[in-house]
Amino acid sequence: MGILTEATNPKPKYDPNDHGVWWTAISIVLIVIFGSLGYAWQNYLVVAICVGAVGGLVHEIVQSGGKYILPTTDNGNFMLGGLIGLIDGAIAGLLLMQGQNGPVANPQVFMIAVFFAGLALKGVNDAVNPLNSSQTKGTTP
Repeated sequence: MGILTEATNPKPKYDPNDHGVWWTAISIVLIVIFGSLGYAWQNYLVVAICVGAVGGLVHEIVQSGGKYILPTTDNGNFMLGGLIGLIDGAIAGLLLMQGQNGPVANPQVFMIAVFFAGLALKGVNDAVNPLNSSQTKGTTP
């Protein structure tokens, strides 16, 4: 039995004492609560923003492999992580509703469309600057 070093016992990436963990968890819970209330009150503009935000977050999780969920610094760069996915998805939901808050013929199909809009807009934003994506990380043009 030797002394454990940082190489054999690495420091955890997500520190529970970090405030970013708590703010991210609180924001996700608030999005789910607001989306549920919007659905119950048939306020589909709120539902579109919340479901689109979840779609953008899912894209960020899948793209980074769960590595950049929380705001962090990586090699001296500040990364927003899942927060940018939430923002992009919410914008996609808002654009899909076009600012109207009328009744929706089929709420389930509407929510699926908004979810995929959040996924797609986050993907388009990542395609604009491919140097930030995980496939080209570490390479220079």
